[in-house]
Amino acid sequence: MTIQEYNPQNLYASPSLGGMFLRRLRRLLLIRRNQWEELATEGHRLIDRAIYTTYCDAIGLVEEEVGEEARKLLHDPNFTRRRSTTGG
Repeated sequence: MTIQEYNPQNLYASPSLGGMFLRRLRRLLLIRRNQWEELATEGHRLIDRAIYTTYCDAIGLVEEEVGEEARKLLHDPNFTRRRSTTGG
């Protein structure tokens, strides 16, 4: 696949295993961002573990662009954890 053919949206729409891992990773990151304060400590650990294992599965695939897109998702500011304004 050339750089011109690379379109990350195609990866998410793909019925392939890589597309499934990217959709799952994106969903888990959104859950973590949007529901972090509602989760107990055990929930924090579980969601972070699910994100980590899904990320590892995505970068472990032969499809190089899937791993690249997974890395981008983890560093995307739209998916970062909302911090509590009350501290702690």
